[in-house]
Amino acid sequence: MQFGLMGLNDALQRYQAQEGVPFEVYARTRIRGAMIDGLRQADLLPRHVRDRVREAEETVRRLSQTLGRAPEDGEIAEAMSLSLDDYRSLLADAVSIQYGDDDHEGGTSAAELVPDEDTPLSLIERRDEAKKLADMLRKLPEREAMIMALHYQEGLTFREVAKVLDLTPGRISQMHTQAIVRLRAMARDDGMEP
Repeated sequence: MQFGLMGLNDALQRYQAQEGVPFEVYARTRIRGAMIDGLRQADLLPRHVRDRVREAEETVRRLSQTLGRAPEDGEIAEAMSLSLDDYRSLLADAVSIQYGDDDHEGGTSAAELVPDEDTPLSLIERRDEAKKLADMLRKLPEREAMIMALHYQEGLTFREVAKVLDLTPGRISQMHTQAIVRLRAMARDDGMEP
C-alpha cells in the first residue's frame, strides 16, 4: 500500500494534462510501476535465485505429471542439469535468504496471516483451500510430509524436527524448501495461486 501511495503522490506531482492521456490512466501506470519497483527492492531473494527456484517449481510440476508421483531430489536435479549437491545448494540458498536461520523462528506466524474478519464466504473459501492443501500434503514424499506436520502442526523448530528425524537442521531446512517447491507446483496445477 505504501508503495502505491508513493506512486500516486509521484503521479500527482508529475502529471501534465496532455491530450488523450487522462489522469487515471497516468496514475494507474505510475502506481503499478512504484509497487513493482518497491516489491523488487524489498525482495530478499536475488533475481537469479528467484528464477532458479521458479525453474525448480516448474521442473517438479512437469516431472510430477510425467512420472505420476512426486519426483525425488536426484530426478529434479538431473532434469535441471544440476548435480544433486548443486540442487541442494540452491535450496539452501533460498532458505537462508528467506528465513535467515535454520529455526525459521522470529518470522511471520501462521496466525498473523489469517484475516481478522470471518465472513461466510471467506470461511467456505478457507475450508476449500484447506481441503486442497491437505490433499496436496498427502502427495508429498513421506519424510517431507512428516517435516511439514512436525513443523506446522506440532510447532517444532527445524532443530527439534532434526532431532526427531535424526538429520541435521540444514537438511531439514532443505527438505522443507523442497516440500514448498512441490506444493507450489501442485497448487499451480490445481489453479491455485501460491
